[in-house]
Amino acid sequence: MGGADTGHITTLKVFNFELETMATHVLQVELATSNYSDTKFLRVLIQNVNEPPKCEDPKFVAGTASVDVADNIDKGTSIYHIHAEDEDNGDILKKCRLAIQVEDQHNLFCQGTLVVNVRDMNDEPPVFKKDLKDTVHVLESEPVGKIIAKVEALDRDENDTVIYRFAKPEDIFALGESKECCAFCSNVTWFALDSGDITLVKPLDYDNTDLRKVYLLPILAFDNDLKHTATQTLTFAVLNDQNEAAKYFQLDTNSGIISRTDQPLDYDNGVKQQYSLSISVTEVGKVPSKSCTGTITINIQNTNDESPIYINAPAVINVNDNQAAGTVIAKFTATDRDLDDQVFYEFASNHKGFTLDEETGVLKLAYPADYEDIKFPHTQILEIRVYDTGRVHSVTTAVTINIIDINDNAPQCRPTLYNVVLAETNPPGSIVASLDCWDDDLTTPNNLLTYTMALDTFSKDRFVNQKNEILVSMQS
Repeated sequence: MGGADTGHITTLKVFNFELETMATHVLQVELATSNYSDTKFLRVLIQNVNEPPKCEDPKFVAGTASVDVADNIDKGTSIYHIHAEDEDNGDILKKCRLAIQVEDQHNLFCQGTLVVNVRDMNDEPPVFKKDLKDTVHVLESEPVGKIIAKVEALDRDENDTVIYRFAKPEDIFALGESKECCAFCSNVTWFALDSGDITLVKPLDYDNTDLRKVYLLPILAFDNDLKHTATQTLTFAVLNDQNEAAKYFQLDTNSGIISRTDQPLDYDNGVKQQYSLSISVTEVGKVPSKSCTGTITINIQNTNDESPIYINAPAVINVNDNQAAGTVIAKFTATDRDLDDQVFYEFASNHKGFTLDEETGVLKLAYPADYEDIKFPHTQILEIRVYDTGRVHSVTTAVTINIIDINDNAPQCRPTLYNVVLAETNPPGSIVASLDCWDDDLTTPNNLLTYTMALDTFSKDRFVNQKNEILVSMQS
């Protein structure tokens, strides 16, 4: 049972691994929001937990079981049967411990403990696990050497090793990554020891009429001394690579459930928007067997599952001051892989002094950039967010805006006209005037001032300047 709001999945009963008819359950889970939905399949495996043996006679368990024995009973006669079971598959009862007390008619007794060790005999056949589907679909393009299936058999006999081999020679497939000669099997040639891996040893070709499209592979599982054996037959069906549906969908031949493979199914990456699956259902265990065939059409729907991706998003933008309002300083570009999805742009933080076109991503100055204006920061960090239709997904990037000072201000002097009365007796080197001049540019060298006098013929030998001071020449 699932919680629609929490997503928690809980059980409705207590599972017993040994009594369950199904060790695997496939749950169909639908994930949904107001504008998005998806369906997933969840496979739940019931795991075995080791449990203690159970003795069925309650008096035996309580210590009150008793048996009346005739005084002339024959030796070797069974007088009591202790019945104990272990529900765990694979668990073996290995030891029984008996406390025995012998009394005579005078209530005199002796007592002791008898330990009965159960000796393991090779009396259990291997049993194939049923996790593997009876039909394995193999694409013709699968590379040689790839493991395409794995069989596994268990033997409840302790210390027994399961050995695998094909029931008949097979040249397209190999059983086990490496083959070893079995030392104790003179009449049987090659075995796969401890490995049920089935690998491809020759290329497949769906269009080659000399090669089969379906392979029936009976696989034998032996125990250590070849006393017992088990057989499982697998069907390998070769699929044409042009049958794209087999890449994305798989059929459970036992339950009939169609599920997704591991191959990504991306509507926005060129996959077909519709797939047709031909399903054949055949009776099992009946001769002759009847079958029917039907077609299932799967329509691939586009969902808004992709986030926008920036194609052009500058990290730093340098803007010369004295740029006019409306000047384009950058253009952000993003795309969305979802078909028919649009992207839009907006500021995600403070953006004083800038405008951003919602549809084009063009960033402009809202008013003139003036490095000398203390209200306009020299450096700002803007966060630009791009989002898709419906604001389902969004991505934010940061850009640093630097205002670069340029030499755009002329020097100024106050006053602009000096009237100086100079006595003819002023000695050489005396100060005639001190100029008060400045430049509004804030950075060096843009605000460095250089003073030069333009003197007429009469004055050039009488006056000199040192920086902002005019002096009587030493030659006068």
